[in-house]
Amino acid sequence: MRQALHIFKKDVRHLRFEIAIVLIVTAAFAFVSARRAFWLDDPGANRGPAWMMSQFLLPLAWWILIVRVIHAETLPGDRQFWITRPYEWKSLLGAKLLFIAAFVNLPLLAADVMIIGAYGFRPWAEIPGLLWRQVLCSVVFLLPVAVVCAVTSGLVQLLSAGFVVFVAVLVWSTALPGTTPGGSWGALDWVTLYYAILVAALAALPILIWQYAARKTWAARGVAAGAAIVAMLGGTLIPWTSAFAIQSRLSKQRFDVLAMHVEFDWERKWLARARVDRDEKQVQIELPLLITGMPAGMDAKPDGLVMAIEAPDGAVWRTTRKPWAQVSADRFLSLYSDVDAAFYRKVKDVPVKLRGTFYFTVYGNSLATNIPSNSRYVAVPRMGRCAASGPTGRDGYFLLCGSAFRWEPALVIARFVEPGKHAVNGIASHPLRRLQPLSYSPFPADLDINPVSQFFSWTTSPTKLSEVVIQSEEPLAHVKREFEIDGLRLGEFEVKPTSVLR
Repeated sequence: MRQALHIFKKDVRHLRFEIAIVLIVTAAFAFVSARRAFWLDDPGANRGPAWMMSQFLLPLAWWILIVRVIHAETLPGDRQFWITRPYEWKSLLGAKLLFIAAFVNLPLLAADVMIIGAYGFRPWAEIPGLLWRQVLCSVVFLLPVAVVCAVTSGLVQLLSAGFVVFVAVLVWSTALPGTTPGGSWGALDWVTLYYAILVAALAALPILIWQYAARKTWAARGVAAGAAIVAMLGGTLIPWTSAFAIQSRLSKQRFDVLAMHVEFDWERKWLARARVDRDEKQVQIELPLLITGMPAGMDAKPDGLVMAIEAPDGAVWRTTRKPWAQVSADRFLSLYSDVDAAFYRKVKDVPVKLRGTFYFTVYGNSLATNIPSNSRYVAVPRMGRCAASGPTGRDGYFLLCGSAFRWEPALVIARFVEPGKHAVNGIASHPLRRLQPLSYSPFPADLDINPVSQFFSWTTSPTKLSEVVIQSEEPLAHVKREFEIDGLRLGEFEVKPTSVLR
């Protein structure tokens, strides 16, 4: 311990300029982010460019400091001066980790407390989010950089390694966009993202310890490269259906799913379409669906769908779209799929059977909160804290909400309301504002540089508006349901290629 403290003090003296830079950037980040809580009182408090710049400079300052402190005693090679000194590797590693914790983690924690306090959140009530954010930042932003520094001997090697990593990620994201961790599954993105985070957590610290203990640089580089590839493979190793199965096990409530049925919506048959593309190679099928047997007071939001079309002669066409791209609920619940034109021509005039699996989330426990105009921040369930502003000195009515560390995955509707009128009859340029669930993640914080996520909305009205009513529903269960629709003749819904496509 004494030797680790000795190395720590030496690094503090040697890197006092870099430490000062990190502390200044962290303080600027905290100030600018906290000021954004006062948008409605002072429009100049937004400081958008300064806020975006601080979010870019903060991790950059961290990385520079980590590079400097790790490279103060480089590990590759056998001619470093520090090797001739009686340094134990445990003391050296402990000193470096203590340095990073003292001048990166602790200042970030203080900044988070300041920022969430500006929005009216009580820090002691947000301890899980504060601590989990530290874990995420350490695993994603700090430890990987420390590992790269530990297996490089100087700035040239470090920049070369960074360039290789950048090119590899760019090529991977371009060639295989659907496999990027946390990149395409909407509210289920957290599954692949946390897979990558778990791989990083299990690999980074052991590699760092191994390199300090044995200084097997080329072996450590190989293991680090392998771990990076395994982390990036999350989108291919984990099927979307498996991610939904994981989410289903985390459901808050259980329902009688056998009572729920997915059917063709005959009352909205006029919405059905079979659009032949101009090249007559594919046909886009759009069919209205209906979920029956839902518990009273519950709503359903579609997440995905897997389907096959069966002809009377036994021929089968299996849809090729991704599950989350085959269903929509923009206005009405609808199925979307692409069918090979040759198969379509073969079956369009005969009754076919649609068989598949429908994945959806059941929402309930509706809550409504009234926010008077010109009010300061009010606690709003599932939205954090919200404030509303009247038209004084402005051209409209404004709503600003902040959520500490993550948005809850709730369906939210915000309405600006006239005095004495019910929220349903509210007036607004956008009377229905729905925040789609950003993440179904069960963890108390999301991976983000800023600890507070903001939602901003506004409207103009020729009449006075007295308040904003925010209604929300929470996800209760994630349901998988088999379905079968028989007797449809797809040719009845055919639309000419010259028609306006969706």
